Amino acid sequence: APVKFSSNKERPCEGQTLFELTRNATSWAPGVLFHEDISPQVSRAVRLLFQEAVNAFYGGAYKGVLALCRSAVEQSLDEERVQGRDLFLKIQNAPESILGSREKTWADASRLDGRDALHRLMVVSPTQALSSLNTATLLINRIASTAALPASQSETSSREP
Repeated sequence: APVKFSSNKERPCEGQTLFELTRNATSWAPGVLFHEDISPQVSRAVRLLFQEAVNAFYGGAYKGVLALCRSAVEQSLDEERVQGRDLFLKIQNAPESILGSREKTWADASRLDGRDALHRLMVVSPTQALSSLNTATLLINRIASTAALPASQSETSSREP
């Protein structure tokens, strides 16, 4: 766990930090803050993609952040067996119980950002990368939480014969 730092020895800082003290050297601990925001319901595969995005953020590879956040969202939808030949159609085909209209807008923005970062040579700022991580956190938590609902609570189950 990260060590809490303060310049005031009598009153140590109680806030979280991205840095830790190891053998008299300060180093950064990637993903400490975002790791706590991911629901335990999120699959291992999605967690690994998201952790790679966090590591890319701390390493300054902001295009990688957008691409990996997009991949984490797509993997989440794949695990829920949402149909579609590409991410655009998967987002459109996701039932309301998995992605509401607001979440579909966010997911589509994540899709477009990932595409533009990789294929359109988009310049990505640290702020955009941080926003992408926050949006991916919300989306993958939302998708994972719907997977944990019993069939009687799912909107799709009431439509099935």
